[in-house]
Amino acid sequence: MIEKDPIFTISGQGGPFLSLVLFRRPGLQVHLWKQVHPYPGKLFFEIHRPYVELELHLMGKSRFLIESQDKNTFLTNSLPGFWSFNSFEKCQGEIEPQPCEKGITLSIVLEPKELMRGSAYMAGLLLPVLQKASHASPQNPSLQSGPMNEAMFSIAGQMLDCPYTGIARELFLDAKAVELIALQVCLLTQKERINQESKFENKFLDAVRRAREFLLANLNQPPRLEDLARRVGLNRNSLTQGFRELYGLTVFEMLRTERLKRAMAFLKSSGMSLAEIAQASGYCAQSHFTSAFRAEFGISPGQFRKQSQANQGAEEFLDRFN
Repeated sequence: MIEKDPIFTISGQGGPFLSLVLFRRPGLQVHLWKQVHPYPGKLFFEIHRPYVELELHLMGKSRFLIESQDKNTFLTNSLPGFWSFNSFEKCQGEIEPQPCEKGITLSIVLEPKELMRGSAYMAGLLLPVLQKASHASPQNPSLQSGPMNEAMFSIAGQMLDCPYTGIARELFLDAKAVELIALQVCLLTQKERINQESKFENKFLDAVRRAREFLLANLNQPPRLEDLARRVGLNRNSLTQGFRELYGLTVFEMLRTERLKRAMAFLKSSGMSLAEIAQASGYCAQSHFTSAFRAEFGISPGQFRKQSQANQGAEEFLDRFN
């Protein structure tokens, strides 16, 4: 039966390439594309009105060259065992099947506007997802792909080996097509959630890094934990968790470590007194500084300075003979 108002038309030259419409209702069509022998030529297609298509490439390889209305070109390949989710506005192009013994593709075509006529409930569920997943325009068709999972292979096999006839066959194919759409919607929403989580994680880690930078710039007068967290848009628990994940330390441990690192640098390279070093490193009293230094390194700041000076003197002595 020739369709009066087809969504797309395909023409070409050469060996047998079959297109069968397995099922059709308003807004939804199921097509079976079969390449039964190596195909020597190219197929040319033209898309007449917008639609969204889920293709399951079961066998065979093809190369697609798509030309949009403003003459932009897009190249994509179909591989066996992969799905492709495509959204098209009006465009045209060519299909170049790769040499193979056999090619089979199961295609589910959705027309969002026609879905409203057939099932307002179904359209209400699908349209928001389709709008997010596809960003096609006359200038840019949307082309996505990925490996088929076990459920997709199973449903495709059931559709190709449908045991029913008549109305039972139509109901069966309709239900299985909707089941495949549900699987695809699940994949797309999972992908969107992962992207959102990734964006959130990057934003979260940036906030933790900003908190560390502010802490290091204010070792002498560090902010309270609540104030530091609020400054970067986090709460106290989130900031503590972020420091543990990113640096392996709590905020307090980071503060203590960075203060002692600064003090160690002063002890090695400056003539400042221990009291001055303690104050410059953010300690309110020399005794607090000494206790913290001994707890971390096992010796007092004075002993560390003497060892450093002795080591430096030995190095300078040896340098005279080099």
